[in-house]
Amino acid sequence: MNFLKVLVPVIYSVSFIGFIFYLKTLEKTAYRLALGTVVVGFIIHTLYVGALSLDLWQGTPLTFNHTLIFFS
Repeated sequence: MNFLKVLVPVIYSVSFIGFIFYLKTLEKTAYRLALGTVVVGFIIHTLYVGALSLDLWQGTPLTFNHTLIFFS
């Protein structure tokens, strides 16, 4: 699970760079890359937060702190 903590910010960074490149060149390839990485990053982030909420054997329910895990 720790690799997801690193993977999601990397995906969002690639997406941000793709959007900047799109705004400068207006190429559809850059737009598709940026949009695709946002969608993939959102799905992975959702699955990761969902996996944290399933830690029932540890007795830790999903809290607001789990959504901030990437900013800590």
